[in-house]
Amino acid sequence: MTVAGVTGENTKQLPRWLADIERLLPIRAQFVLSGNIRDVFLIGQTDGAILAPLLSCLWEFLKGKGYEFLIVYDRTDGLRVHPGDSATQAKATELLQLTLQDGVMPSSLDTVLQVSRRLTAIRNVRAALLIDSASRLTSTPQTPDTAEYKFFAGMEKLSLTANAVSLRSSDGSSVGAPLFNPIVWLLNRAQDIPSWYRIDSERTSAIVVQTPAYEIRHAAAEVLAPLYLRFSDSNEAQRSAFATQFANETDGMSLQTMVDISQIARIQRMGLGEISDAVRCFKVGALDNPWRKDYLHDKIRNGQVEIERRVKGQRQAVVKTIDILMRSVMGLTGAQAHAAGSRPRGVLFFAGPTGVGKTELAKVLSKVLFGDERAYIRFDMSEFSEEHSAARLMGAPPGYVGYEAGGELTNAMRQRPFSVVLFDEIEKCHPRLLDKFLQILEDGRLTDGQGRTVDFRNTVII
Repeated sequence: MTVAGVTGENTKQLPRWLADIERLLPIRAQFVLSGNIRDVFLIGQTDGAILAPLLSCLWEFLKGKGYEFLIVYDRTDGLRVHPGDSATQAKATELLQLTLQDGVMPSSLDTVLQVSRRLTAIRNVRAALLIDSASRLTSTPQTPDTAEYKFFAGMEKLSLTANAVSLRSSDGSSVGAPLFNPIVWLLNRAQDIPSWYRIDSERTSAIVVQTPAYEIRHAAAEVLAPLYLRFSDSNEAQRSAFATQFANETDGMSLQTMVDISQIARIQRMGLGEISDAVRCFKVGALDNPWRKDYLHDKIRNGQVEIERRVKGQRQAVVKTIDILMRSVMGLTGAQAHAAGSRPRGVLFFAGPTGVGKTELAKVLSKVLFGDERAYIRFDMSEFSEEHSAARLMGAPPGYVGYEAGGELTNAMRQRPFSVVLFDEIEKCHPRLLDKFLQILEDGRLTDGQGRTVDFRNTVII
């Protein structure tokens, strides 16, 4: 997807991974790209800036360097020529001896190796090969079978024997600096191909595509702003505030996620001032926000009577609890936080002997907030007295039993993002487990064993 946008100095710069390729193209024959490769990237155009996928960004860059075509391979569809016009396909077919059927050539790894050899042998034309979905070339990266090993070994040899291409004009003089006809690999993770392939060849450069930094997200927000309702009626201050808030709300997210959030906002007809609702809708999958309901103010204001009817003799605790909830609903909490709105709606610590009403207060609090005393999630922390029991809450790490199941806490939060979370008998859990709560209480989020982030910003934690 491409989205037209505004111009700006920061949008005219190449993405970091593309700038690395530009710097290394005169001395490197192959590039192994891993990480955030499925994102869209901000790239400058003569008429503004656009968000474009990696293939489009790479081709625009190569075209500007005098490259005439790009061969794209993935194991599902085979080989194809980019761009796909007939003249380009005819030239690539002639030079590389391709046999295209409807623009595609079904290919084995051996065929790709042969095409790669012809590509690197070309001396008068600049062209490149992109191996897409390279993570799916082998299911056992460190112990490939015979055919796969032959392929990787052959491609490694090509990286060491390839020479840079120096184009010449009609009078025989060189045109520009010599550049390689590169082979670019796209990997989800760097370890998805044999480690020796990335390490042993000095002509192969490994580049990690990072998630976008704040300034990139800010520039992307300016590009996406026209998708929001009544954008043309907004002033410069409103647009600037929108870009800043959008960039802050999407910390750690990709630009593609920002595009998805903006599409949700466009469909739901949200304006620039509703960006927080759009981000929350994307994160928790719920358009309705109970914390924004007008009746919640009255329920909390009158909640003291209902709570004291069920929890006897704890007036001080009840008054303090109601006070915290009122400030949460009014948006007055977290004034001391480094990022407004990043913390849970409320954090309560109840201390006292057994039978004084701590758990009962949590139940009635759920009823006041969400109309159902069962709308709270309870964890008996006496069951987490061992250090390794943290895996039950957050999920087991990769390679361990239960990795696919996820964590009890993180799974529960995905199912019920608006809830009261009770950690009962917290003093009985392992002390190292308390460290996990620092991330929840400060940033309002937690990452499970599968690397997925869970949002706690709409919860009350007891």
